[in-house]
Amino acid sequence: MAATSLYLWRRAVLRSSALLKLLLSMTILLTATGCWDEVDLQKVSYAAALGIDYVDDNYVIYTQLLSFDSIAKRESSAASEKPIWIGNKKGDTPLNALFNLMTSSQYNLSMDHLKTIVIHERAFAHVKTILDGINRMRATRYTTYIFGTKEDLERLFEVDNFFSSSPLNSALYSPQITYQENSLVRPMRMQDIVRQGLEPGITTLLPSIKTTNKDWKNAGEKMDLDIIDGVFAFKNSRYAGFLPRKDIQGLAWGAEGFERTIVSLEPKENQEATVIIDKSKIDITWDPQASVFHLQTTMKGHIVEWDTDVDRVQFIKMMEEKIKKEIKATFLKGQEIGVDLYPLEHVLYRYHLKQWKEIRKQGEWKPNVDDVVIDVDFTLKYSGEVEVFK
Repeated sequence: MAATSLYLWRRAVLRSSALLKLLLSMTILLTATGCWDEVDLQKVSYAAALGIDYVDDNYVIYTQLLSFDSIAKRESSAASEKPIWIGNKKGDTPLNALFNLMTSSQYNLSMDHLKTIVIHERAFAHVKTILDGINRMRATRYTTYIFGTKEDLERLFEVDNFFSSSPLNSALYSPQITYQENSLVRPMRMQDIVRQGLEPGITTLLPSIKTTNKDWKNAGEKMDLDIIDGVFAFKNSRYAGFLPRKDIQGLAWGAEGFERTIVSLEPKENQEATVIIDKSKIDITWDPQASVFHLQTTMKGHIVEWDTDVDRVQFIKMMEEKIKKEIKATFLKGQEIGVDLYPLEHVLYRYHLKQWKEIRKQGEWKPNVDDVVIDVDFTLKYSGEVEVFK
């Protein structure tokens, strides 16, 4: 009995010793490997934005670098006023151009924090090649914002910012801020353009970004600021044309993730009213019997300015008529460059596949204005602190 107890005691001690050795080994292993992939930030420069142009049969890459002190919250004016560095280089492919730029970067040029890609209009014929090259880089992410531009890329990247704040507080890096105020051109990420390129009947609307110095000044000097000035339309991954903001006002009413926008109305001569729309959507259906599409628009809003004597019923009717005209005008602008802005063909493909296949057998299909019935239902939630209607 005593021998058995001694045996069990020795066995328990051996097991405890083995377990202790295992724990010590794991601790040493984890401690030793913790620094193997250490990154020395003093030897790395992180690209925040990438611009791609195409000139003289060569790709031209522009890279914008931001200093870390400009990104963090600044408590003093010690940080540089222009914390932006821009480099450019050309090559026979997008990645060759980027690698050529690395030879003079003085640091390891990293794409790990790439936030925005801007493609110049001259490079639109090579969009597939550009996206293929970028998406093959390990560091790039599908959540990166993507824009098109007609602007000189160096000027686009060399912009001012308010209150010496971070350059990330700009249309180039935070387009959702202005979209929340005016939901006209929805920001696009890499995943959106890739997904839409695979969907039949989808017109891809790439936001256009440009630089303006007409609106703001600082100490008497004009400020260069980036703004969204329209969209570049792509059909079947081929560039179709540019549409400025004034030609696409009707897109707002069916915009995905709509936040709000403002509408001004002149009910009578020398009378004005302003309404903020904070809810809007368009439901598109196809009537196979009549062979027409129904665009049912529902929206809600409230009055913010009022200088007219029309009654509530008249005002709502005028608003509905104005929105209907904007939708039709936008549809016609799309027709002018051969694209379907709403998109009707995709609705046909998604919900009436048999009919879509029959139509496509006859060639490329282009809906016209006679194929569309537009209905608008506007609800005035409230008229403000003071009731203006009698």
